[in-house]
Amino acid sequence: KSNTPLRAYDENGVFIGLVAYFSHYGSLKTIRLMNTAPAAE
Repeated sequence: KSNTPLRAYDENGVFIGLVAYFSHYGSLKTIRLMNTAPAAE
């Protein structure tokens, strides 16, 4: 759907949007940010 550019689903219906984007952008950098970020949950 052209009205939802950030929303993408694979053939199995799994949500792949920002996940695929960040994975392509740099998974190591993303993981590093996630690991260094303070866990405030």
